Order: sequence, then C-alpha cells, then structure tokens
Amino acid sequence: MRGLFDQLVLKGIVILSIAMLSHVSYAKTLVIVTDDGPPHMIKATNNGIDIDITRSVLTSLGYKVNVMFAPLHRSKQLVLDGKADIFIPTFFAQDTDALFYSDGFIRYQPTIFSLTANVISTADEFHSKRIVSFQGATGYFGDAYKTSVDKADYKEHHDMSMMPTMLVRQRVDAIVLDYYIFHYYLKNNHPNFDLSNIHAAPLVNGVTAHAGFNDKLLRDEFNQALGLFKKAKSDLKIIEGYIGLTEPKGALGTR
Repeated sequence: MRGLFDQLVLKGIVILSIAMLSHVSYAKTLVIVTDDGPPHMIKATNNGIDIDITRSVLTSLGYKVNVMFAPLHRSKQLVLDGKADIFIPTFFAQDTDALFYSDGFIRYQPTIFSLTANVISTADEFHSKRIVSFQGATGYFGDAYKTSVDKADYKEHHDMSMMPTMLVRQRVDAIVLDYYIFHYYLKNNHPNFDLSNIHAAPLVNGVTAHAGFNDKLLRDEFNQALGLFKKAKSDLKIIEGYIGLTEPKGALGTR
C-alpha cells in the first residue's frame, strides 16, 4: 500500500511539474514600443528607467516582454494597429475606446540646475545669465519661459549629455533639464563630483508618465501590480541604479 501511495504522490508531482512548465513555456509575450531617450529609454542597451519599471511590473505578472524602438509619434499607432501591446511614455492622456492608460509610473521634472556658489532658483533670475537647455525648450515651456530667456545669454543644444559638464566647468550659470537626464549624465561623466555643490529647483510642475495599452484588462492588471511595485519601492531601486539617487526631494519629489 505504501508503495502505491508513493507512486501516486510521484505521479502527482510529475503532472504538476509538467503543468508549471507548460505555463512558463506558453506565457504570453508582450511588446513594448518606445523611443530612444536616456536614461528613461536607452536603445543601445535595451533598457532605461521607464522600460525597466514597465517591464518589471509585467514580468511580475508572468508575461514575457520584448522591447522595440520607434519614434514616439509612431509608437501609439503601432499599438492601435496591434503590432505592439504597450507604448511608453505618454502624457496628458485619457482612455478612449481603443487605448487605455495606466497610472503614472514616474514624473518627469523640468529642473533648474546651478552651482551652490551661484544659485539660480527661478526663471526670473535668468537676466544676463548664461543659460542652456535642450533643443525646443522655448516651445515646450511656453511664453513666460521665453520672456525670461530672452533676457539671458541663452542657448539650446541637441546633445544633452554634455550639459552637466558645462555646469561643472562653469561654462554656464544654469542648466534647464529633466532631473533624471541631468543626474544620469552627471553620474556617467563626473562620477566623483560632490553633489552638495549642485543646487536644483523646479522650473515648472512635473509631468507624470503613463503607459498606453490596447487591452483594458491588461491595463487594469498592470495598475494593480504597479501599485504593489511602488509600495515596495522597487521603482526607486531602478532609479538609483541609473542616477545614483533614489528620487528628487522636497519640491522636486516625484512620487
């Protein structure tokens, strides 16, 4: 009788193992589509803050995840056409009959960076100062910003990777850039720079990034898992890996 019992137990274990392997083997593969924009999305290494957060949440739900890259204006259409499942990031969007948007997973924060020896906290202080920002900033931040930079020695550059270096070497008085982008390139290019020498102030309120889905049930499932992911502060661990800090503090807080 004992031998028969052992055989039945063994048979049950084998059946359970096969079932589990089958589940893993046939786990649905989802496609995230995004653009290249370090450190949020990095095409060269197929990762980035936004990608890692989104992918980690989906992986925790048992999905396999592939990432493809396309210009942001095409990403939305690829999801609408069913050629991808999720596009990131997206901003200021509401659900439609065809697209469903997640809760926010990070907040992009336009920030004024200056040295503590020459603090600049608001755009009103740009007068006669050397200010640098990313290409298209005047159109993005609106009329009040344009009025402020018109009074400054102001330039916009396409290459954001060198902007922290310009500030560190005092070639400019202030940099206007996303908090994460600035610290990513500062960490990569000047890993030993004392961060206590950097002053950061919000230029405007940040904008929350969301993921866009073509499946409402998947979006709802994602939101539930995202809440748990952020409660465990797993998103902060990802952020720290890219910029050496967990998140902006005080008025720059992103959660």
